[in-house]
Amino acid sequence: MYRGAYQGGLLLPVEKKMADYYEAGDYLGLHAYMSEKDYLSDKQYKYSQAAILGREYAYFQAAKVQFFSLDEEELQERGDYYLSCILDHGAAVSGPQIGTYSEPDPENEEMIQEMREEVYALLYGTFGITEEEWEPFTVADMYGAVDDRELSKILLERGAWNE
Repeated sequence: MYRGAYQGGLLLPVEKKMADYYEAGDYLGLHAYMSEKDYLSDKQYKYSQAAILGREYAYFQAAKVQFFSLDEEELQERGDYYLSCILDHGAAVSGPQIGTYSEPDPENEEMIQEMREEVYALLYGTFGITEEEWEPFTVADMYGAVDDRELSKILLERGAWNE
């Protein structure tokens, strides 16, 4: 039995709450709830995968907002940091270890595809990343296995989002 199941009452209400977050598309809320209840595990594969992906996607989105809110001076000082965050969290959402799971749960495939499309639109469309530059992130078998600092600097120098 799950340790977290008894913190909020019976098992069924915990699972219903997870389903409610999931059905609402509130994956960040799902992650917070599952973490609080100590429920992130392979036993709740679909929900755990969605929760972890939701967290990574939220970090990706936050880094994107921060990056585009920088003025020119801040961009030179901290732009590569936010680009690095975008690359890391974008890779976590779209890479082979999808939210630390090697295979997408069939019920998560649509969500994963939507997240990937946004990551790819930003990287390929806005930042002008090439397939060759992104390739190491697509084959890395572990989150954070690719050092993105060099690519962040290249993208910052390229400045394709200004074109």
